[in-house]
Amino acid sequence: MEKMTINTNESYKEEIISRYVYAVTKRLPVNQRSDIEKELSGLIDDMLLERCGDNVPTSKEVDAVLIELGAPEKLARRYNEYPNYLIGPEYYDTYMLIVKIVMACTAFGLFIANVVLAVVSSGQNIIGAVGSYLATTFMALVQAFAFITIGFAFAEYFKGKGKAKKTEESWYPNMLPPLQPQHTEIKKGEALTGIVFSCLIIILFNFAPQLIGLYSFTPQMTIIPFFNLEYFRSVLPLFNLCFILGLAREIVKLTIGRYTIGLCITTVVTNLASLITVFFIFSSEKLFNPNIVAGFKEMGMQTSGADFPIWLGNFEHIFLAMVTVALILDMAVVVVRTIRLQKKH
Repeated sequence: MEKMTINTNESYKEEIISRYVYAVTKRLPVNQRSDIEKELSGLIDDMLLERCGDNVPTSKEVDAVLIELGAPEKLARRYNEYPNYLIGPEYYDTYMLIVKIVMACTAFGLFIANVVLAVVSSGQNIIGAVGSYLATTFMALVQAFAFITIGFAFAEYFKGKGKAKKTEESWYPNMLPPLQPQHTEIKKGEALTGIVFSCLIIILFNFAPQLIGLYSFTPQMTIIPFFNLEYFRSVLPLFNLCFILGLAREIVKLTIGRYTIGLCITTVVTNLASLITVFFIFSSEKLFNPNIVAGFKEMGMQTSGADFPIWLGNFEHIFLAMVTVALILDMAVVVVRTIRLQKKH
């Protein structure tokens, strides 16, 4: 019985200290985490040695040492050399990664869009095209940087606001979140792919919606837009709302990095909001170009039968069905994985 008690105490000690050290270091800059992890682990061992001597610490003694050190948030502030910041160390690396991705996608997407527009618009002045690209890209980069920074600043500001002080004053080790096993983590590439795709879609819809359409390359490149561009501009803010919700969802995935109840709720809320917005947008018959079938025939494009123009005439229904399925499937995947992990723990 004594041996079992010692093993239990030792197991509890390793588990709770690991959770405490992680809760502290995750709030610090990456380049400080490794050193502070070793320093903090050594400090805890010294405090336990001083309190317990050569005896195996009991769970109460381990808890007493951690309570003496204080809440992880409070201790992290002591270790941090630069406590005042707009984007804190917990979010900073993710913030910088997203800024780089969005900037690269914006510049690349606008470059491709301008090249295609230059090819379609024969006789366009090259200097004028380059000047337009540079001006548009600069404005887009500034806006993207501002939106991302403001979003992360709000996340930093509201993180734990209102309950942080109360939590620190009445903190206990059993409030530490458990260390998540590796299989609960979301693959970083999955979230990054979603962010890149969202950025490119936002660029396409905002800066070159005329490129979304039917293409003909004989005798020269011609594009028939899917959308009624005049009406499209009036509903563009609603499209942007859907895209921003999707981008925010992928950023939350990347930031949290694992399937949690919070991520599940975020996914369901953003996807349902997007779904409602999409149905509202598609409720108007004015959204799509009414001349697309006629334009298809004017291009001289041939089909093997009469099915393709019929498909083209029902494009809005097919497009809406594709978006609906994608959003519901994304919700289902996150909800199912979260439920499975909750059952295991």
